[in-house]
Amino acid sequence: MRALAWFSGGFAAACLLACYGWGGLLPGGAAALLWAGMLAVRQATRPRAGEHPDLALLPVARRRLFGAARRGAALCLGGVLAFGWFAGYSALFYAPAQALAGTEGPISGTVSSYPEQTSIGGWSMTLRLDGGLRAPDVLLYGDETWGGLKPGDRVTCQARLEASTWMYGEQTTYYTARGVFLIAYCNQSPLEVQQADAVPLIYWPDLCARYLREGLAAAFDPVAAPLAAAVTIGEQSGLDEGLSSALNRSGILHAVVVSGMHISFLMGVLLFLCRGRRGLVLALVPLLFFFALLSGGSPSAMRAVLMQVVLLAAPVLRREGDLPTSLGLALLLLLLQNPFAAASISLQLSFGAVLGIALAAAPLNRALLSPFRARLKGRDGLPARAAWQVCRWVGANVSVSLAAMLFTTPLLALYFGQIPLAAPLTNILTLWAVSALTVAGLFLGVLGIFLPGLAAVPGGVLGLLAHYIRWVVLRVGCWPLACLDASQPMFQLWLGAAYLHLPAVIWGRRPARRLATAAGSLALLLAAAIGLNAWGVARADLTLTALDVGQGASTLLLSGDRAALVDCGGSGGDNPGDLAADRLAALGRTRLDLLVLTHLDDDHFNGVAQLFQRLDIAQVALPRVQTHPQQLALLEDLAHREGAELTFVGADALTYPLGHAQLTLLPPMGRGTSNEEGLFALCSAQGFDALITGDADAFVERMLVKYQPLPDLELLLVGHHGSAGSTDPVLLDRLRPELAVISVGRNSYGHPAPETLKRLAAAGAQVYRTDLSGPVTITVRDGLVDVS
Repeated sequence: MRALAWFSGGFAAACLLACYGWGGLLPGGAAALLWAGMLAVRQATRPRAGEHPDLALLPVARRRLFGAARRGAALCLGGVLAFGWFAGYSALFYAPAQALAGTEGPISGTVSSYPEQTSIGGWSMTLRLDGGLRAPDVLLYGDETWGGLKPGDRVTCQARLEASTWMYGEQTTYYTARGVFLIAYCNQSPLEVQQADAVPLIYWPDLCARYLREGLAAAFDPVAAPLAAAVTIGEQSGLDEGLSSALNRSGILHAVVVSGMHISFLMGVLLFLCRGRRGLVLALVPLLFFFALLSGGSPSAMRAVLMQVVLLAAPVLRREGDLPTSLGLALLLLLLQNPFAAASISLQLSFGAVLGIALAAAPLNRALLSPFRARLKGRDGLPARAAWQVCRWVGANVSVSLAAMLFTTPLLALYFGQIPLAAPLTNILTLWAVSALTVAGLFLGVLGIFLPGLAAVPGGVLGLLAHYIRWVVLRVGCWPLACLDASQPMFQLWLGAAYLHLPAVIWGRRPARRLATAAGSLALLLAAAIGLNAWGVARADLTLTALDVGQGASTLLLSGDRAALVDCGGSGGDNPGDLAADRLAALGRTRLDLLVLTHLDDDHFNGVAQLFQRLDIAQVALPRVQTHPQQLALLEDLAHREGAELTFVGADALTYPLGHAQLTLLPPMGRGTSNEEGLFALCSAQGFDALITGDADAFVERMLVKYQPLPDLELLLVGHHGSAGSTDPVLLDRLRPELAVISVGRNSYGHPAPETLKRLAAAGAQVYRTDLSGPVTITVRDGLVDVS
């Protein structure tokens, strides 16, 4: 059966290469040649005429070569067929969808999901276009009039179609991995709607998920219900941003995405209820498929169900259960359904976790338990037996968590820029509660649909599990080193050192001693990495970093032992507050001396709450005149709770010492909108001057030049993300900046405007953009300026 595992591995590798543009005749031909070569080697090394057919009797070298050739042939055959299948699938489904990208006109189709409200008040839903089996699924964004639709309704609308391969200004495989190749934008009401009498049977998982969400909301209190919905059906929309960030940083985000953990636990419950009769459990497998679809049908959930089916069916069919074979078969079936799923991050993390557990969990568990086995195992007395059971439970949780991280950590570093350190501890503290809450959520959610009042009684008690999970996650997620910033070179080197220690820990002698040695040396290396980062900043007169927050602004200023942040908002996939806190954590810092808010628009403010959650903030400065009362009330509440001093900048400039530099806050120069009433920040160090203009327009910039004594600039943080109405020629002629940084992300405003870029080029400024370069760091040391 292992041949199927090798075949599936080759099939998956070829699909992954094709997803990233390495498909076509050349790779397919190379795979075919390798396959032919492997077959030739296999034929040459197999038992010949006159030799005994038993492979075990062959010479060792020949037997090993024969086995390697057989596995290689299966691997290459999978690759050859995968390249062909990907090309055929693309021609049948993907290419016709891409031909529609960039067009605008009437489209008709059937709604296939319930509308979900977006952050700007519109609605999003999936639409299956008319045209039979080859018709693509479309993610449709509509205005406020689209909220009353349901699956099965037929609609016709005027829409603009775009390819689904971009998100937050970067290429993404999220939608194509789910079989959605187009995004439709409709800014008006549907032209025609044909309401379905009832939700069709094919969409019942979505219907049941909707009812289950309502049942969970009735059974649990408002704080516990969103977390119960997340762990039960993978519904994350109700989680607040702070909790979502903490779940991610603490390494337990997989608990709120229905995955193999949930499916395995539910399978255990079914086996218990069926008293271990596997044939009866196999009959209930459709329930697991329905649950996986109800929770969104993620690749990780479908993988888990398929693996459970294979492992259950093996003894019923009198075959030996084999984890690599079941894993390979599940992967093969998913990729046959959609070869683009090979690029799904969820699928890669799911299969990587299972593969790591299969390879390393048992050796790690032996290493962890070896110091306690001789002392506790087999000892008489209740305390010794209880201590041994506790050690076994802790060892199993830690070893499984570490083993799952074996392949998932590089993926997390690559895709999300994170290296989770706190995951094993968080798993020990919370996974038992997550498992209990999952089962409780399913039963109470169903009960809450029919008897909401009765469900609220046990829900009040079992909801304490959600409160406990939330409490642990928020505490662990706030630790500075719960999750390392993988973009830091020192942390990349540290991660490499961690993997160099693995072979000795897993396969070496005296594993317990080697594990303790590895843990101690890695702790020292981590301290050294942080120390080197801090030393590099301490040597500089000023380190200024324009963080990559998408369409927003957040600029970190470091000098000596002081730190200031100007603005904290954006539209990127990561919370701007987390990005700033992670930068400081890489230096071993947990304190921010000054937070400057030029104004309180969301793209300069929406990360402030998370910033307060992560850091000790001493002082906040903002303009006296405010046009955002809600944001101001939130800021005042945060400052009061965390003990930060609020300073309102009026008509006079304020100057703050910042290590070897000084930061001057200049008052607003205009009246009207929040952009016109924003602050300016001028940072000076050793003859280097940098100006941050917020979202000021050209008129306000001219007023700034006219009424404020400003030096010639070495650096200009370009105003309003490079809009056409900012960066006035008068400002450029007067201040002559040598460098210009534009904090910008994907947007529909046309930022940065071509005319702004032309003005900067004409002024002789070298331009850097965060949407193209990522975070931009300017280091000033002894009169020398370095940009990275």
